[in-house]
Amino acid sequence: MREETSKFSDLIRRLANGILVINLLIYACAAFYLYRSRNDHQKENTVAVQNLASVIEDSIAGTIEKINLSLFSVKDEVEDQLAAGGIDRALLNRSIAKIHSRIPQFAELYVTNAAGDVLYASTVFNRANLADRDYFAELRDNPKAGLVFGSPLVGRLSGVWVLNMARRLNNRDGSFAGIVVAPITVEHFQQAFSHVDVGKSGAIALRNGALELIARHPDIKGMNRKKVSGTLRELVVSGRKEATYQTRTPVDNIERLYAFHKIGDYPLYLNVGKATSEYMAGWRKESAIVSAFLLLFSLGTFIYSRALMLRWRSEIKAKEDLRGANEELENRVQERTAALSVANGQLATDLAEIRRIEAEVRAISRYTRSLIEASIDPLVTIGPDGRITDVNAATEKITGHPRAELINTDFSDYFTNPELARAGYRQVFRDGQVRDYPLEIRHRGGHTTPVLYNASLFQDENGTTIGIFAAARDITERQRLEENLRALNEELDQRVALRTAELERVNRELESFCYSISHELKAPLARLEGLSEALTESVAETDFDESRRLAERISVASRCLRSVIDNLLLITRLSHVPLHIESVDLSELARRIMAKLLDGEKERSLLVTIAPGIVAAGDRSLLTILLEQLLGNAVKYTVHTPDAKVEFGETWHSGDKACFVRDNGVGFNMAFAGKLFQPFCRLHQEDEFEGSGIGLSVAQRIIERQNGRIWAEAKEGEGATFYFNLPPPASEAFFNEPDTSFERIIDEKTAEIRATGLTAIETLAILADNNDKTAGEHLSRVRYYAGMLAQRLSQTPKFQAYLSSKPNYAEDLSSASLLHDIGKIAIPRHLLTKPGRYTPEEFEQMKIHTLVAGDILGRGNSSIVTRFGRDSYLALARDIAFYHHERWDGSGYPKGLKGEEIPLSARIVALVDTYDALRSERPYKSAWPHEKAVAAIAGERNSHFDPDVVDAFLEIQDEFKRIADMDEA
Repeated sequence: MREETSKFSDLIRRLANGILVINLLIYACAAFYLYRSRNDHQKENTVAVQNLASVIEDSIAGTIEKINLSLFSVKDEVEDQLAAGGIDRALLNRSIAKIHSRIPQFAELYVTNAAGDVLYASTVFNRANLADRDYFAELRDNPKAGLVFGSPLVGRLSGVWVLNMARRLNNRDGSFAGIVVAPITVEHFQQAFSHVDVGKSGAIALRNGALELIARHPDIKGMNRKKVSGTLRELVVSGRKEATYQTRTPVDNIERLYAFHKIGDYPLYLNVGKATSEYMAGWRKESAIVSAFLLLFSLGTFIYSRALMLRWRSEIKAKEDLRGANEELENRVQERTAALSVANGQLATDLAEIRRIEAEVRAISRYTRSLIEASIDPLVTIGPDGRITDVNAATEKITGHPRAELINTDFSDYFTNPELARAGYRQVFRDGQVRDYPLEIRHRGGHTTPVLYNASLFQDENGTTIGIFAAARDITERQRLEENLRALNEELDQRVALRTAELERVNRELESFCYSISHELKAPLARLEGLSEALTESVAETDFDESRRLAERISVASRCLRSVIDNLLLITRLSHVPLHIESVDLSELARRIMAKLLDGEKERSLLVTIAPGIVAAGDRSLLTILLEQLLGNAVKYTVHTPDAKVEFGETWHSGDKACFVRDNGVGFNMAFAGKLFQPFCRLHQEDEFEGSGIGLSVAQRIIERQNGRIWAEAKEGEGATFYFNLPPPASEAFFNEPDTSFERIIDEKTAEIRATGLTAIETLAILADNNDKTAGEHLSRVRYYAGMLAQRLSQTPKFQAYLSSKPNYAEDLSSASLLHDIGKIAIPRHLLTKPGRYTPEEFEQMKIHTLVAGDILGRGNSSIVTRFGRDSYLALARDIAFYHHERWDGSGYPKGLKGEEIPLSARIVALVDTYDALRSERPYKSAWPHEKAVAAIAGERNSHFDPDVVDAFLEIQDEFKRIADMDEA
């Protein structure tokens, strides 16, 4: 008893010491937490006020920049008018008002003369004199002064507190002509500040270089506008642009955390402050909660320790009472236990083994049933006598019969063709399995469902056949998609054919109309020219000057109209005349044309420079017309230029070689360059330079017919340069395609049809792999990889000639790769999502998807190849889906092809599909890093993959990594 008492006292001491230590640790943690929390609140609000100050600074700086640009605009307008001889008051007032309407941030915009009198303004104003303003004096006395800010004051024109910004106006000789002023109301800043949340006791202030208060939010009436804290004054004197400090404001005696910013390079300073009492309120509340928690914790530990001591005391007494009874009871129990232990030991061993076996049987049964019921495909087991032994829920749904009705019935009774079903059943017993066996299941409601059946024998451990395991795949949706796709393609073919025929008809009618109109006009025009010549001769020797002038105008107008008609006919012919592509010496052609042009310009002083040896591939007759138009324009538009120059040469422009015609004539405004090649659009008056306004349109049509490009650069009064380039030599058939707007419409519609078909194919491919949630991403990456790899192969010596003759190969291959796994639509879902390696039997079943794909895409393949070529989109898709599991060394499937017997498209997709599989997470593996995947592919060079394809992949592997990493991100 004395020993128990000693132990109890020792426990009490330990408990007291432990509770004291725990309380001290909790108090220390709480103090540290509150210290860190206070620092976090301080740092958080420091960042907050700095961010607010940065936002307000950017806003004010942006406003000042807009006003500065407005002042520049008015300054330029006034100085231009002064230089021109005088101010047009109405025009200047309208210009000022227009500029003011675009930038509403300032209250007024006005201009003074050198004496300070306000003469011009954006609105109606009272005449005032600003000569006594500080900014006026600074701009008047300092010719180099830029943007000047005045002190905040009450404006004489507006009658409200404003901040004036001004710029100096100069006369033509540089002397002082006045100023242009833009005042911003202080209320503008106050309203802007009022939208910023700095708390109830926060403050925002804007001061000028003398630290005079310009605007403050909240505004305090009657406050001293020059009174500032010592800290702010020190920051301004130090020249710092940003700072954070905490001080008590002398204006309202509130302690705040301030963010100090200088507004750009302007003499303006911004202070944004949050009251310490507000942003630390959360911390104080948090401190109170923590303190209360500490008190409660201390009280709780005291109560708990007291209760624990009482409990220990009662337990010690109870133990003493029970000890005697337990000793007697234990003696009796030991005697009985010894007798029963032997029997219980054997019984426990037997029961444990029985329970273990039962648990394993139940687990296997549940697992098997779960797998069967989880399948969305109808699954059924059939005995050797042809009767159903088990089904899953999907079978009940597709037949309309419950499981109890299906069990022990003839399986063939539920098909529309029982005999065909029995033939498949016999084939399983004969061959051991059947794959993609087409049947139709009849629902008890009358409707049918088309399916593909896959079945195999299952046997016991002795090899005795127990029955058949069969799985059906509902292909209703697949058939519907195939039918819809077929109908869509037929409809699109019909629409394109009809549209093409209609556009060809309209094109012919337009051409016929143009010829008819042109020829109908030529006859009366010829009579008009003859009559005008006769009239000119009849009045030539008279004294009627006005008659001679009118007769000459009729003759000029007739010639101009004939030029327009000829050019119209020329444009019409340009769209349809066959091209004869040959090598043309443009330098020699230019020399002949210039000689012809200068034959009638012998009195002009014109320097002509033609670079030698410029040769291009094109139609000689059309290139002659092109140079006649460009060189003729150069000669025409330099007619009023002393020391006129015309140059024809060759240069590099944006990486391409281009020919050019340059002159130093009148030039044109580049703002109108977009209208330069429009028919009948002239950039100069007709009385300045003659012409029909259609020559450059003819030049553009000639260049576009030959797949080239033409553009111009110019400056008013300094001349113009016209550039054009032509593609390398190609076949005449390529250039002889008519260049009409109608054919461009056909190209656009064809692109639209192709995009629509591609979207449908991509959707079908994703549906085929609907067991994988990432199927869409996988297909998209394979598509990009395949296109990139094909593009790189087209640049290698081995494949360059082959692929350069197929300009759409990379694009078609990229699109066709979407269907590389279309055959997986026939693979059971549980097999596609299996988390481990396949058994040999399962792998054989997986290999069937290439045969299914070949069957799906191979239907009508011969007609596709005949009509569209071996490398057409669908032909490529069939080769990819059927052969992309073949291996370079001949160990692949399904045909065991070797080397270049495998189509190139399948060799490319085999590599990119493997790379994406290695880089992606799958049910049976984690994602590999790029370097490991590249090493694995390089290791299979010359065994699994085409060595040339591997080499091309290694050259652009960084692009593969970029796409894979982008998808992971």
